[in-house]
Amino acid sequence: AVVVVVAAGNEGQTKISRPGYIPEAITVGAADYFKRVAAFSSDGAVAVPEAGKILQKPDVFGYGVGVRSAKYDPAADYSKLSTDQLIAAGNGTSPATPHVAAVAAMLIQSGRQMGIELGPEQIRTILKESSTATANGNPYAGSMGGVVSASRALDYLQKNLSKFNKKS
Repeated sequence: AVVVVVAAGNEGQTKISRPGYIPEAITVGAADYFKRVAAFSSDGAVAVPEAGKILQKPDVFGYGVGVRSAKYDPAADYSKLSTDQLIAAGNGTSPATPHVAAVAAMLIQSGRQMGIELGPEQIRTILKESSTATANGNPYAGSMGGVVSASRALDYLQKNLSKFNKKS
């Protein structure tokens, strides 16, 4: 099975759009390093008629405010730039998403090492159940998770191993 992790978008509250509203995808919102949901981070309700339910997206949050990364400039002579000139900081659900995708990949690999093949819904459950509550989250969005933590997710998997099916 393929685990799809997507960005929620940067249009603000109640403005979830494609691909963030895809029910099967793990949708990631942006939070700052104080675990506050960023004002620009999209969220919203997604109807799933065939399942008779409404989902709240994003599923979880990753750090997406002031994310430092390598700066890219195709015209730059990098050998002449200082270290500070090689770093950029960005905001958005797009920089938050790779953090969550990496934790999902780590969970898949760890599960395999433990004799378990984790599927997308199991990964979503682990990420949500092990997440840390957001500091200013929407109190009406009960199905949304908090900020993802790699160590908490691994710990959750190890402590709840019996909930998951073993490979035959």
